[in-house]
Amino acid sequence: MNLELKIFIVALMLQELLDETEGNNKYKYKIKWHIKELNRLLDNITGEVIEDNTVSKLITTSIGRLDQYLEKEQIII
Repeated sequence: MNLELKIFIVALMLQELLDETEGNNKYKYKIKWHIKELNRLLDNITGEVIEDNTVSKLITTSIGRLDQYLEKEQIII
């Protein structure tokens, strides 16, 4: 998996996590805008066609592994 694709997946993961956060504030919306812009720009440089289902599975797997790591290291979010 190339670096641009990894960055794209991490940006989507961050966007998903921000969607789960409670409350509506200017900071949250500003970060979401930057993430969406980053994804749009990465779409231009990644020459790979990605099926929506594949990306969704990668994000779900990545979030699950991140949760497992944070629990193992006893990092509470």
